[in-house]
This record gives sequence, structure tokens and C-alpha cells, in this order.
Amino acid sequence: LVGSGSGLTALPAGNLTGTLPAIDGSNLTGVGATDIKFLVTQNADQNNVTGNSTSYAITHSAWVEVYDTGADITNGTFTAPETGKYLLCAFINWAGTTSSHTLGFGHIVTSNRSYNGFEGKFWQSSATLSRFRFSVIADMDASDTAHLTVEFRGESGDVVDITDCEFSGALLA
Repeated sequence: LVGSGSGLTALPAGNLTGTLPAIDGSNLTGVGATDIKFLVTQNADQNNVTGNSTSYAITHSAWVEVYDTGADITNGTFTAPETGKYLLCAFINWAGTTSSHTLGFGHIVTSNRSYNGFEGKFWQSSATLSRFRFSVIADMDASDTAHLTVEFRGESGDVVDITDCEFSGALLA
């Protein structure tokens, strides 16, 4: 701020980047963490990939980057550029389950653990798209990875299609 006492009037443009000065002139610490965030969407259906207890990693080249700030994401796999707590979000859509369907799962899988996002029996008509949105706060080290997986059971074969998914994340701390 420019001025002194009650006459403080403006924030000089030079103070809008870098470290923030404290009142005594020293730099504050722990301010302005690295800005890491991403959002990718699936632009092509993945047909007949699960249904007969096949676990399917949604890591393919059909992901489109909507935005990426300081993140490292390739083919649906996020690699943490630095250690921290990350908010990871999944939106998984599927179609093709039949009345034979017995159980379905969706996970966010990191290098350290698998987070269960949904589990249950989700059969509707084959023309109906089913979907789940879920998120986790994951403790990740630099170079740890994260991706989405699905698994459906009870079908006579892999008849379930994965469609229009989204995967996003951001460094929290």
C-alpha cells in the first residue's frame, strides 16, 4: 500500500507478483503455493471394456485437455509435479449393463492407494446412461500417479461402454 498511517491508498503493481512483504518489510512464508490444476474429458467412447469382472483403467488417448496449469497429465494419467494434498475429482459415465449385472465399482487409483468412488448394482435399460461423480483428497508425493478405473460384474462378457468421462484435480497444499 502506498502512503502511511490512515493515508494508505493503493497497492503498487510491483507487489502483485512474487513474495508478499510483511509490514516490517520481511517476506511472508507459505504464501502463494504453486498453482497446479487440470481438467480432461473423454472425447471417444470406450466400448465393451468391462462387464465380466474385467477391471478397466480409463487411460487411453481419447482424453482432451480442457485446461492444464502446471500439471502433468497424459492419456488420463495425472503425475504429481510436487508433493502435496491434491483434490482429485472423477465423473464416470457408462452404458450397456443388463439385468445380469451384479456389481459395479469406480475408483480413483493413485500410486499409494485406491479410493472407492462408487460400488453397487446399477442396472437400468441398456439405453440409459448411468453416471457417478466423486472426489477425494489424496496425499501424493512428487511423481506419484493417479487415474480412473471401473469394473462391472455379472455380465456374460465385456458389454459395458465407458462414455463422456471427466477427470480433474488441483493442488490444495
